[in-house]
Amino acid sequence: MPTLGGKVFWGDNFIYAGWRIQENVVTGHHRLLDPDDVRQAWGTYAQCLAVLSEIRSEQNIAPAGRHLVLLLHGLGRSKDSFGDVPEKLREAGYDVVGLNYPSLSGIGSAINHFPCLANQW
Repeated sequence: MPTLGGKVFWGDNFIYAGWRIQENVVTGHHRLLDPDDVRQAWGTYAQCLAVLSEIRSEQNIAPAGRHLVLLLHGLGRSKDSFGDVPEKLREAGYDVVGLNYPSLSGIGSAINHFPCLANQW
């Protein structure tokens, strides 16, 4: 089932080749979204990571390349608010990640996600 992709109440905790593990800021539970924002699993972070590990093996999903552009949206926006910028960057040879974070909780919510992203590339 398609989701809205985590617009307000979800923050990205892990991103890999377009796949996202997000945490709900209200309930604390997690979900795994595929690159089309379709939920593939939900539960704990560990459960979602285990499902993603299986999918990575089955589908031979490659990691991000060497050149990553991280797009960070503003207050009340989402990873989908950049228009054609992500596609233009991909055409220029960059890997692009639009980070979702619960922006109505303040910039501290985004800053808390940076260490988890830094460990992935």
